[in-house]
Amino acid sequence: MIELTAITGLNDAVIGVSTRNGVDKVLVYDRIKAKNLLFSANWTEERINVLFDELAIGKLGDLAPIFVHLNEELLDGIVDRPTIH
Repeated sequence: MIELTAITGLNDAVIGVSTRNGVDKVLVYDRIKAKNLLFSANWTEERINVLFDELAIGKLGDLAPIFVHLNEELLDGIVDRPTIH
């Protein structure tokens, strides 16, 4: 069994698992969904920003979850490029 650091109440925002440093497995959250769930739990914008800031500066080190800002509009602008094989 793999142990992952999770944030209580944000299970519905989990979009997957990734690795950090090629070794440590961490949860990946949809940042917008996570923020909306925290708002629903009566968190303030300031408190949410503090949480994200603390995670960004490494309070949990290599075990900190990753928050991804999913942006569908950005995907429309991606141009396929040849890949190296």
